[in-house]
Amino acid sequence: WWAAEYIAPPLKNDPGFWYMVISQDPCGWMAFSYAPMQVRANKALVKQALSMDTLAYKYAAEEVRSDREFALEAVKADWRVLKSVPEELREDREIILEGVGQDLHALEFASEELRQDQDFLLEVIEHNARTLSYMPEEQRTNRAVVGEAVERNGAALAYADEEHRRDRELLNEAMRSFHGTCTGFLWKTTYSFGQREKVLDPLEAALAAAAAAEEAAADAEGAEGADA
Repeated sequence: WWAAEYIAPPLKNDPGFWYMVISQDPCGWMAFSYAPMQVRANKALVKQALSMDTLAYKYAAEEVRSDREFALEAVKADWRVLKSVPEELREDREIILEGVGQDLHALEFASEELRQDQDFLLEVIEHNARTLSYMPEEQRTNRAVVGEAVERNGAALAYADEEHRRDRELLNEAMRSFHGTCTGFLWKTTYSFGQREKVLDPLEAALAAAAAAEEAAADAEGAEGADA
């Protein structure tokens, strides 16, 4: 492919020639980087190069890389295209959501504005609970924000601060997210995302309460007898 640098016109300006280079050589997409700009503005050729390797996107002409619909289709094929997407398209919620739906690392290529946008990040949490760890500190340490995140995806609690992971209300909300509503009985085991805590089952709890009541009554009778 390195010999492409020395190709002379008119062959160098022939889109058909470049199509054959890209199609026949696994590294042909790298040769595409030596094609004239007018050739790299040919969307059909860029798509062919992308089918060989998504890194070819960065060699496309700026007018192609700036085409929103073209960029969206490229990201749908491979989120790594975001590395070469123009800055203005990194503010596009749909394009970034398409990327993070494949890999959360795509969020690193979103605009700073989107990475600070609480509503957007909560939307991403619905697809990937680990998004909570990407939220700005003032958001991920805010109980109300964590609560909404857990409502949307119970697994998000695993990425919250320890204080919130021990919060009973948040734990119960996470359990509802996983298991739905229940009969109202206590869970035999509570989940604390890394720590387990024993809880009496309903029968054991009732027996313990009855025993405690009997002991209290006995103590009361003994006290009355002593006074007499």
